[in-house]
Amino acid sequence: AGLVRDRLARADCAARGWVLEGFPRTAGQAEELHKHGVAPNKVVVLNIKESLVAGRCTGRKWDPLTGEPYHEAYRPAPLEDEEVAFRLAARPDDANPKAVTLRAGQNRSNAPALWEAVKEVGKLIEDTGVVGDSGNRMDAVAYVREAPPIVVKQAPPAEQAAP
Repeated sequence: AGLVRDRLARADCAARGWVLEGFPRTAGQAEELHKHGVAPNKVVVLNIKESLVAGRCTGRKWDPLTGEPYHEAYRPAPLEDEEVAFRLAARPDDANPKAVTLRAGQNRSNAPALWEAVKEVGKLIEDTGVVGDSGNRMDAVAYVREAPPIVVKQAPPAEQAAP
């Protein structure tokens, strides 16, 4: 929480706002941020089915040169750019499906308490799991645009954490 707090205190974040993706992952982290005066005005919680988690994570790739993220199924790298395709790397924490499943289980265990900590500014978005169904993303974007600029994004919550 200290590194995040320090980064969010910089002038660019104060001027333009900030987005956190995947942090905080626990209620303790959320409370620590709050204790240090870091309070989001929006939290988007993406509720994803357990059966989809491993495929979402293990399909992620990124271009180490540009930092551009890709996904094998949802946002493939451009086919015409062989250089990008050659550079693509999997995130180390996503390379092992068993580790992904373990991480998802930890997130599920933490989700009810985390939701309690953020629900006053939170919105639960259901992930349908259908490729090309952008409804949940559009819901999230519309929610965030209601009162920018400060946003925290956390995923995935426990299914029982729904309000």
